[in-house]
Amino acid sequence: MPEAKPLTPHHAVRSVCAACVAKVPDPNKPLTAAQRGALERQQAADELRTLPQQLPKFPPKEGAVICRAHNRPAASAGLMAVHDHLPLSGIRVLELSIAIAAPSAGQVLGDYGADVIKVEPPGGDTQRHMVSGLGKSSADPYQHSAHFYSVNRGKRSIVLNLKAKAGLLALHALLEKSDVFISNYRYESLQRLGLEEGRLLQRYPRLIFCPMTGWGFHGPDAKQPVYDVSGFWARSGAAASHTDANGHPAVLAPGFGDMATGLAAVGGICAALFAREKTGKGMALSTSLLRTGVHCNSWALSSYFAFGRVIQWGRRDGTGNPLATVYRCKDGKAFWLTGFEADRHWPATVRAVGQSDWLKDARFATARSRRENQRQLVAELDAVFATKTRDEWAALFQSEGVWWAPVLTAAEVAADPQALAAGSFVESPLSLKAKEAGRTKVTMAASPVDFMNAPKTEPRRATPELGEQTEEILMELGLSEGLRKEILADARPKPRSRFPEQLYPGHPHNFTPLRPIRTGFSALDRAVREVAWESRFDLMERRIMPRYAAECVGTPRRENQDGLVRGIRVRPVQNPFVRLKPAMKYRLNTWQSRNWKQWSPNFCNVRGSRRRYRVPQDIAPYKDELGEWHPPRVSGRYKADIEKQYYLNSLPWVWANDYYLGKLHYMDREPHGLKRWYRKEYRQAQVTEALKRADEMIEDYRRERRQGKRLSWVESIVKEFAGDQMAAPYVRAQKKPKM
Repeated sequence: MPEAKPLTPHHAVRSVCAACVAKVPDPNKPLTAAQRGALERQQAADELRTLPQQLPKFPPKEGAVICRAHNRPAASAGLMAVHDHLPLSGIRVLELSIAIAAPSAGQVLGDYGADVIKVEPPGGDTQRHMVSGLGKSSADPYQHSAHFYSVNRGKRSIVLNLKAKAGLLALHALLEKSDVFISNYRYESLQRLGLEEGRLLQRYPRLIFCPMTGWGFHGPDAKQPVYDVSGFWARSGAAASHTDANGHPAVLAPGFGDMATGLAAVGGICAALFAREKTGKGMALSTSLLRTGVHCNSWALSSYFAFGRVIQWGRRDGTGNPLATVYRCKDGKAFWLTGFEADRHWPATVRAVGQSDWLKDARFATARSRRENQRQLVAELDAVFATKTRDEWAALFQSEGVWWAPVLTAAEVAADPQALAAGSFVESPLSLKAKEAGRTKVTMAASPVDFMNAPKTEPRRATPELGEQTEEILMELGLSEGLRKEILADARPKPRSRFPEQLYPGHPHNFTPLRPIRTGFSALDRAVREVAWESRFDLMERRIMPRYAAECVGTPRRENQDGLVRGIRVRPVQNPFVRLKPAMKYRLNTWQSRNWKQWSPNFCNVRGSRRRYRVPQDIAPYKDELGEWHPPRVSGRYKADIEKQYYLNSLPWVWANDYYLGKLHYMDREPHGLKRWYRKEYRQAQVTEALKRADEMIEDYRRERRQGKRLSWVESIVKEFAGDQMAAPYVRAQKKPKM
């Protein structure tokens, strides 16, 4: 038998509570209402426990997970299988967000096991300095904005300047490796960055894209600015449904609507991930503050659609049921009666307050009469509840079985044993700055869901400081060193000058403009600015890690094995029992690496050669110092190998002659011969150079013809008797003409 795992703190509290409920009452004392209810629940649980044994055994449905220990579906097994990972382990979430709504969704996904990367501008999220921006500074970063540190826990932070080209390239490299992309930026801003739904899903077909808006994508006010109090609370009808005696709507605490919308987004994202497992395709989904608020206010809206009547809450004596409202005790603490089933809960409440004559009072005998006289009943209950403290009423309610709940402050909730037993709080790891400030722990509200047979949903890392993991993430993306330096330089916040930017160095005073600067763009300027054109060199900077270089899912890491880099074999395996000659050993040891990070589109190795070739210098015909043209240094086979490397690194072959012109029809092309197109150009260059010195060439030709004639008989005799050296001044030098 395997050893039972020790109980975690929240499991231990559950077991203690269960033991307390299961105590056997004293048979000599009459049972209280709470004990009677506990006994009935225990009997019902015993019946349910024996019920599966009475049912016939059916084969499980196709695709059901089987519990091998009990040979039945795991969902109905007595002991649940324990998972080593949380449900979203291995999922990467890219979050481009500010404020609360989208960060809260990313925080919950991170608690569920996802790797969440938060992209921030150079100045950081506006929520980072919510308190310090009001002039209240502190060395403790957690006190700068406690809510920011709560909804951004467990994430990694990268700073990207999306107004610069390098930052946008890094964002696309992140999108290539991400499963989910969340953003609550205005949708017009996403469109200006080229991050709208159509382009993203066309380029990343497995991506789950979740833009979160305030009002939705369509409608007369879709582009208006919004906060949760305006979209979730005011315009959804929820604020008007909760008014005080003077008709003023209640003020909503910050973040309620944002957190609710974040949970709505989490549900949609998980559903989209499940759909992707079945179809293999990503999708775009959306949610808004307005739509979430309307959904949460569905009680009032459903009543309006059914009866045509607007329902309002807010008055304590206007709920229609005096047993479902809030009251204050002698010690000033409040509690809420929850007797929504009026006739069922009325006798127990009357016994608890000690007013048994109310059972016979015609004003309060039925639920209808209590509704008609609710103001009188609430006033009398106020007078009764003001005679005792809340703890005293709690004991009476418990003995009589009255349904109620205390109204707790934040300080009381933090110490509430039931909230602690329910696992409502988690301890977050401390950042370096928090430790330096002297903080010993950081307590935060937990995510609303725990997975019973998996690790607890709690933050795995501290809330990141601004751009804390920028270099780490850039190294993971495999970007070139030059591009990484450019991204890091753009990510630094630039100090603002007290003077306007100078127009040109020689301008008087350097900041007085001679003419007003034109603001904005005309339609033509914007059209030209948005032309999708990139040079060859721009394209080469935007390469994406190829599929074959990525680590296989589910296989162990093998970076430390000899001859492997990130699981990719970079040189062939050598048989240790075979003696190799030095030449063969050198050839094997210098086998070119396929490591994606070291590959450069400007310097490429080719199999079969030891040298690195420059691209495009070595793949094109070149002219030497004397002006003569030569064929490319790289053969056609080597050039095809380099072209294949471009495709494997997700780059187009930008060095094709017709890359920017498009393919010509074969009837429109000039015949250049069999793969010798450069010979025609070389011949034309030779003819042009020769015509420039035509007279000199004619004289050279005549001299060569004279020198090529046979010697006369006199010259032959002189050369024969005097010798070559003495006859040289008198006998012309014979020279054969070039053939």
